[in-house]
Amino acid sequence: MAEPTFIGNWNLFRGSVTDEGREVSVKNSTCRIDNGDAGYVKVKVAGWPDWQATLRLSNESGYVEATGSSANWLTRNYLFFVLSEDGNMFHGAVKQSENDPPFPWWGVRQ
Repeated sequence: MAEPTFIGNWNLFRGSVTDEGREVSVKNSTCRIDNGDAGYVKVKVAGWPDWQATLRLSNESGYVEATGSSANWLTRNYLFFVLSEDGNMFHGAVKQSENDPPFPWWGVRQ
């Protein structure tokens, strides 16, 4: 069986959550994750042509993780993704700056 990978096309969901853990809003988009330089992947989100993140891969937690950032003209985004064991979903978070609370993201493989 092949190792789970982030590489591929994903249905991407971005949402916000209240303090009680209830979902307030969810936005649906798509993203493409490709191989980058050794040990990295690149994330491109549909509809955001100038936005791309470069994430470093790790499996120190026992799961395949990707952490990194994206610099654009407005803010610097910090991302964290954790891939499910079967490779069909990832969960993660995005912060628009180091001091912002994390904003939940998740992806389902297309």
